[in-house]
Amino acid sequence: KLKNEWTDLFDLVVVGSCKPAYMRDPYLNLFRVNMEDGSLLNTDGLYEIDALGDNGAQKFLNQGKVFQGGNWKHLTAMLEVDAGEEILYVGDHLYSDVLRSKRTLGWRSAFIMPELPGEMKNFYEQIPVRNKI
Repeated sequence: KLKNEWTDLFDLVVVGSCKPAYMRDPYLNLFRVNMEDGSLLNTDGLYEIDALGDNGAQKFLNQGKVFQGGNWKHLTAMLEVDAGEEILYVGDHLYSDVLRSKRTLGWRSAFIMPELPGEMKNFYEQIPVRNKI
């Protein structure tokens, strides 16, 4: 198996997005991540996509689809979507990820709670105590 095959599961990947500024600041720079060595290459973002002409977004992503930074305008341009409901945002922080993405941009959101299994275990272990009370 290839080292970075997980990226095949996504249309594009954004890391180090500087939330919540990613969802508010239209002037954040977008960098392409070199998956071989982790180095960053500056892009011209929206201007570069436009300059590539027809199918500019696809041409832009064909050069590499893992990015650091940027903002929501880059994301919607690369995905060629207009409506926030076409984006599923996955996060692990209720306020800065899930609520802000939904309220600010109208994105659909999924919440990952790594603490949930432990909390559920504690809940079930305490049922006898609660019943006794």
